[in-house]
Amino acid sequence: MEQRRHDRFPVLLKIRLDRGEGVVQDVSAGGISFVTDVRLEIGQELTFQLEFPYVLGGSIGATCTARIVRTEIKSTQYGIGASISAFKFRRLPHPHSSERA
Repeated sequence: MEQRRHDRFPVLLKIRLDRGEGVVQDVSAGGISFVTDVRLEIGQELTFQLEFPYVLGGSIGATCTARIVRTEIKSTQYGIGASISAFKFRRLPHPHSSERA
């Protein structure tokens, strides 16, 4: 049986890639699983953005660097598994913060 170093958390988040986007299925401290229309190759390095919209105090964005470790065809899309090597979190501006009453 396969042992994982980090617990996985099922989520439904949009992932933004350089050449498209997808939907995250689960994420852990060390990796991510998502589906996308973009064909990616095992061993390929990529940078992507995630947005966590429902966090106390406002949305949080993350820019991540990862390496593709798994690909599979899922119907009309690709299932991707990636090992995250770096991530940077930032507080996103509130969508109404530029409006004045």
